[in-house]
Amino acid sequence: MRKTAIIGAGFAGLAIAWQLLNNEEFPDQPQITLFEFRKFGQGASGKAVGLLHPFTGPHAKLNALGNEGMQATAELLNVAT
Repeated sequence: MRKTAIIGAGFAGLAIAWQLLNNEEFPDQPQITLFEFRKFGQGASGKAVGLLHPFTGPHAKLNALGNEGMQATAELLNVAT
């Protein structure tokens, strides 16, 4: 069994854990340990309010893949909670 430690359970750490758990190239499930001083998502990621948005720029146009990014983020947060 592959063991992996991830330091930090903000958006980046949770995304890495999600990718490792869903990687079809590895036949066995990895054992993942997340290390976080605070509760998950409450460090810098918990203060990033408004930084993830499908509409950006001075004219608030929909980003390329903006809706897909929001959907993937929602799925990741649902899995993490």
